[in-house]
Amino acid sequence: MHNVRRKLGSEAISTARGMGYRIGWALDSDPR
Repeated sequence: MHNVRRKLGSEAISTARGMGYRIGWALDSDPR
């Protein structure tokens, strides 16, 4: 159970980091 929780936590962190990177890239690419 602990391993599953750790796996879900790491996946959530990597997903949030990927979304943040994508949002930051979109803001940087925005011509405004």
